[in-house]
Amino acid sequence: MNHSAGPKRVFIVAGESSSDLHAAKIITALKEQEPHVQTFGVGGERMKQAGFDAIANAHDLSVMGFFYVLLKLPTIILIFWRLLKVIKQRQPQVALLLDFPDFNLLLARFLKARGIYVIYYISPQVWAWRASRVKTIKRVVDEMLCILPFEPAFYQKHQVTQARFVGHPLVEELTHIKDPSKLKQILNIHKEGPIVALLPGSRMQESLSLITPMLESALLIRAQIPQVLFLIPVAGTTSTVLLEQAIAKHQLKHCVTLIKGHGQDVLMLSDAAVVASGTATLEAALIGVPCIGIYKISPVTFFILSRVVRVFSILLANLILGKKVITELLQDKVNKNEIAPRIIQFLKTPQARIDAAHIRQQLLHTLTTQKPTQQVVKSIHKIINTKNAVGSTTTHSTQ
Repeated sequence: MNHSAGPKRVFIVAGESSSDLHAAKIITALKEQEPHVQTFGVGGERMKQAGFDAIANAHDLSVMGFFYVLLKLPTIILIFWRLLKVIKQRQPQVALLLDFPDFNLLLARFLKARGIYVIYYISPQVWAWRASRVKTIKRVVDEMLCILPFEPAFYQKHQVTQARFVGHPLVEELTHIKDPSKLKQILNIHKEGPIVALLPGSRMQESLSLITPMLESALLIRAQIPQVLFLIPVAGTTSTVLLEQAIAKHQLKHCVTLIKGHGQDVLMLSDAAVVASGTATLEAALIGVPCIGIYKISPVTFFILSRVVRVFSILLANLILGKKVITELLQDKVNKNEIAPRIIQFLKTPQARIDAAHIRQQLLHTLTTQKPTQQVVKSIHKIINTKNAVGSTTTHSTQ
């Protein structure tokens, strides 16, 4: 008669490139405490390297904009049903859902109905738009672990008591900046000259729509600063081939280098950056590189969002500090005539680096030095051990 507790299983969904990195760190830290824990669900390459069993790949779900979602809807539905089947088979004790709200909140209803404890890490931006989702969160999420300091107050205002601030995962990674000479070795950069990072985003259609104005801007910048180098870190969810074709089309192969991953290293080495709106803009701000954030989607989608989004800025650094400290360019302003002059000014003005360093210090102070990875692991560890203990006791008492 076997009275031992069953296997410890954690279901995880990380549908974005940045979430893949955060989840990989969590899996690694969790396995240090629970070497035999099984993790499975949706993830990317970093999670797989940490021992994660990917039932579906993050890039299959990574999509942005209403029309693109419609095009990919059959794939998304198939993945969703495949996950439901695997959840029934494997019976995880706990689910960790990162960001990706439309997919994850729907999935959370199913998980909750099956008695699976739901931890949500990286809150949906309910404070910006579609606040009605708070009701769903209150009903289907057991713990909401927030990474922005103003989020718990918003939740408490809506009677959601299970939300708390655990710190921002980027602070863990970006407290110390690497030495430039070491970074050049890591990235295999041998040329001399100022470096501009171009980050067109982690979603395929986003990166392809932003790479053209970025490369057109690069031509203008190079006309004034001939020795400039451009580095493009390529996320695992985008196509290197399509980016290479765009670079060749603009005849910039001699001064533009694609680098697989290493987004933070590229930003640390850069003297200026053009960054697609999202987590990467906060990375750039926390690194202290002068940057601008850009955002461009279909006119119809933008029209709809502009009627429902209630924030003064789309950039996280601006929202955290409560003021516009970083320039953002939206829609039609995402063009070479708006981007290039700002980057040229950054490269030619020493004050730009001083200002960026000041923004970095303000952000580090506001976000504190908490360690969110350990906070998440602590929550998971507590639940899988409590549920296993209960399961073992139940098994014992019925035999």
